[in-house]
Amino acid sequence: MRNHFMKEPIHTTLRHMRRSAGLTQEDVARCLGVGGRSYIAMLESGDRVPHVRDTILLSMLFGTQEAELFPHLYLSTKTLFQSNARKVIETAIAEGEAANSERVRYMRDALTNVQLAENVETSNI
Repeated sequence: MRNHFMKEPIHTTLRHMRRSAGLTQEDVARCLGVGGRSYIAMLESGDRVPHVRDTILLSMLFGTQEAELFPHLYLSTKTLFQSNARKVIETAIAEGEAANSERVRYMRDALTNVQLAENVETSNI
C-alpha cells in the first residue's frame, strides 16, 4: 500500500547503499530491530514510509543524512512544512497579531532556515 500523503512512491537509495555495503535485507532488518526482510524490501521499493526511528538508525548504519536515503520523502515533508508554516503566519496576522510578533518572527525564521539549508544542499552538488 503506497503511503497516502505522497502521490508517487518513495524512491530511495537504500537498496543501492545496502548492496554497496554487502549487507542483506535481513542484516538491515536486524540493525533496525524489526521482524524481517519484508519491511526492508518495502522501504527499498517505496511501498512503505519509514518510521522516524528507522530513518535515524539507517542514517547511522550508512553514515549519511536521512534526506539522502529518502530524498522524495524529505522533499515532500519539507514542502508540507513550508506550506503549513506559511498558514500559521497568515492565520496569526489575519487574527490581528503583529507581523513582528515573537510568534510570527519565529515561524519566518524557521522558513528561512529551511530555505538556507536547501541552498547549502544544492551548492554541495
